[in-house]
Amino acid sequence: MVRFRDVSIRHKLLFINILTTGVALLMASTAFITYERLRFQEDVSRQLRTMADVVAANAAPALAAHDPRAGENVLRALFREPRILAACLDLPDDGALVCRGNGMRADHGDLLLSRPIIERGEKLGVIWMRFDSRVSFEALRHDMAMVSLAIAICFIIAVLLSSKLQGTISGPVLRLAATAREVAVGRNYSIRAEKWGEDELGILVDSFNEMLGQLGEHASELRAIYDSAVHAIVTVTPEGAITSWNRSAENLFGFTEAAALGQKVFGFLSEASRPVSAAELDRVRTAEHPEGKLLELAGLRKDGGEFPIAATLSRWSSAKGTFYTFFMRDTTERQLLEVQLAQAQKLESIGQLAAGVAHEINTPIQYVGDNTRFLEESFQNLDKVLTRYDQLTRAAEGAGILADEVQQVHAAAGEADLEYLHEEIPRAIRQSGEGVERVAAIVKAMKEFSHPGSGEMKTIDLNHAIESTLTVSRNEWKYVADAVTEFDPQLPAVRCLPGEFNQVILNLVVNAAHAIADVKGRGTAKGRITVSTRRDGDWAEIRVRDTGTGIPEAVRGRIFTPFFTTKEVGRGTGQGLAIAHTVVVKKHGGTLEFETEESKGTTFVVRLPIGGAPGKS
Repeated sequence: MVRFRDVSIRHKLLFINILTTGVALLMASTAFITYERLRFQEDVSRQLRTMADVVAANAAPALAAHDPRAGENVLRALFREPRILAACLDLPDDGALVCRGNGMRADHGDLLLSRPIIERGEKLGVIWMRFDSRVSFEALRHDMAMVSLAIAICFIIAVLLSSKLQGTISGPVLRLAATAREVAVGRNYSIRAEKWGEDELGILVDSFNEMLGQLGEHASELRAIYDSAVHAIVTVTPEGAITSWNRSAENLFGFTEAAALGQKVFGFLSEASRPVSAAELDRVRTAEHPEGKLLELAGLRKDGGEFPIAATLSRWSSAKGTFYTFFMRDTTERQLLEVQLAQAQKLESIGQLAAGVAHEINTPIQYVGDNTRFLEESFQNLDKVLTRYDQLTRAAEGAGILADEVQQVHAAAGEADLEYLHEEIPRAIRQSGEGVERVAAIVKAMKEFSHPGSGEMKTIDLNHAIESTLTVSRNEWKYVADAVTEFDPQLPAVRCLPGEFNQVILNLVVNAAHAIADVKGRGTAKGRITVSTRRDGDWAEIRVRDTGTGIPEAVRGRIFTPFFTTKEVGRGTGQGLAIAHTVVVKKHGGTLEFETEESKGTTFVVRLPIGGAPGKS
């Protein structure tokens, strides 16, 4: 059974209007009918008394004369009134008047009237009349019926008007309720209720709109704080369905909040991370007082690329139920910095080792170089002496003297293969000198590459730095490609971070060597790595071109993504190009782009501002 307080305002107003109208009409009709009935009775009584007075006046002479005929004539005239049912005159009996009463009373719906006839203070008799009040009551009922019909018509009209006019109150209230529902469902606090007047409902609408404005400002402030958070904030149900998704989450994953709402949060994580996150959600859901736990996960961007995430999960409750919020942050930069730090530490260690090795090698290499040059110069002098000895031997042989000694010299020369030594010893000495110079150049290049110095910007010769890097990385490319340099001799010195620049060139050269190796593994000849430099206005441009496999179109948008690689396990970490991009773009204010064609090769283009990155010291 529906209680009255649960009925709609529209029906309440209609019921109240009908009830009040009905009660008012009922009370009015009751008062009117009561008044008419009393008035009717008073009129009838007055008419009877008047008639009785007239009859008494007319009958008084007949009674005084004791003339029954005259009294009968008086009564006959009285019967002309249809409402008079009976009338009689009581005459004195034995000198006394017989009286049955004085006044008016009802008898079976009729009115009985007795009235004494008095003349000159003497009672002559009594007149009796029976009056039929039903005839008059019929007229009264007819009048009451007309009045009731009029009241019923008024009641119906009042109900119709009430049902029509109650909309002026219930309509704005219902519209206000609809607006409140729309705000609650859509959480759109910019909606405003329509105002229809300046009455109490108008004041209510104004108050409601003002409340919406304040709620909107509060919600906007909370949303601004929510969206300004550096971390991605993702709220989910106990089943993992997303209920909120802030702007950092949009930037992190590449999906808008509208696209993410209702989706399972696990779908935005890698296959390996889904069981871990689901287990953590179960733990936090069932624990009485769950403690925060740092999770190392991998997220999925809109393009399918994976990236590392550090996440924590917390539980909270409201009137709507219990919810769980993930706080996530991209740890790509951190991991890249860790890798770069590890590499820097490694390079520093290598640099210290290389410095020691270079120091230790330089001294014996100097001995070897000096001795080689000494041997080269000494052999030239010795060769002159040997030539003179040969001339002397031939002269003695021609003169026929010292035949035995000459014979012994020829035997010794033949045994030593003097002619061969005369040709090969200079060549061996020259090759040894070249080898010593090569060792010295490698040691110097290794020392320059591994000793970047401080982490400050310095002005360096890019051509020389690239040459040193190619020398150090020769073991990576010499079996699969030939390295060719096309340096611009007019390229000015460029302000940069030497060690980091060397690392970029090394990564690009090694990447080119791997791409060429993939082609050479199919039985083709050695490829080519071409490194060129040129000046382009205020920029220095370095191009590293290879004749490798090229970059597949499907992955071109992801090659600078940290930890993304198409190489087999153990051959690539997915960090080289990402680090190169970070160094060139973020640390040097330059650009790193590529041009590629599948099966023909790739060219990476590095552009650095010659004067150094603005704001970098």
